[in-house]
Formats: sequence, structure tokens, C-alpha cells
Amino acid sequence: MKNSIVSNIGFAAFFICIAFTSNAQWYNPEKVNKKALVLYNKGYEDAIAGNYLMAIGNLNEALKIETNYIDALLARADIFTRIKNYNASSLDYETAITKDSVYTKGYLLQYAASLATAGNFEKALFSTVSFMGAKGINKKDIGREKFLEHAFEWKEKYGGIILEQLKKLATTLLEKEVL
Repeated sequence: MKNSIVSNIGFAAFFICIAFTSNAQWYNPEKVNKKALVLYNKGYEDAIAGNYLMAIGNLNEALKIETNYIDALLARADIFTRIKNYNASSLDYETAITKDSVYTKGYLLQYAASLATAGNFEKALFSTVSFMGAKGINKKDIGREKFLEHAFEWKEKYGGIILEQLKKLATTLLEKEVL
């Protein structure tokens, strides 16, 4: 229990540091190495065709060439989610967010969903609150009632998606248990 609290405080401090120290976006997709961009595009096409393992391979190669290639990390995180590797997905989202929190603000919700599906609910909640803050929804600024109104709107819009992912995960685990 004590380690969980310390871990949560550390994670919260990590996000707060990112939020307050990152006022500028440094990542520029137009300055990505051309070879890495070609590999990324191949990976994107593979992913659309459903060849997820080939897509991951191409994205891995792109990331070897351009280690700070945020779009490749985000694409790979999405593919990991599609193949139900939620821990790898969460790690890629977290790496991308760490590298450029401004560019990746719009991905906090996908990150939260990936965390929740992996069973890391406390980090998922914190990421969701960060996402709401990025949208200008802040309890201090708008008051408790309005904040709760936004929270319930978010739950109605996105909660079902997360619940369905959890149901699929539970069904998959039950099927494996039966086999």
C-alpha cells in the first residue's frame, strides 16, 4: 500500500513537472529524417492493411533512425492497443508524452484508456484529469459543479469504450483459462 502511494505521488509529480516546464513544443514533424519518414509511411500502410507485426517492425526501424520520432511512437502505441498489448501501448504513449507534452496533449485520453485496460487505474485517472485540464476544464477555474458536469459528460462519451475494452480483455482471459 505504501509503495502504491509513493508510486502515485511520483507519477503525479512527473506529470506536474511536464505540465509546468513544457510551455513550448519542440517536436517538428517536418524535420524528421527522410529515411525514418519512409519507414513510418510503410508502417502506416501495413497497419491499415492489418499487417500489424510488419507495421511494428517498420516503426521500430524508423525509431532506430530517429529516436525522437513522436508520430512513430504514437502510431506504434495505437498498433499495440489494436493487438491488445496494453503495457507496450502505455509505455509508448508515456515515452511520447515525456518527449513532448505539448504535441501529445491530444493523446492523453488514448493513454488513459490504454492504462485502464492494462489495469493501471490510478495513472489512467490522472491522465484523464490531465486531458480535461488540457481542454481548459479545471476544477479551480470553473468550480466543483461544472467540473463534475464535464466529468460525467466525459464518462458518458468515453466510459463505454473503456468498459467494452475491459469486457473484451476479461472474455479473452476467460477463454484462455478454459483452454
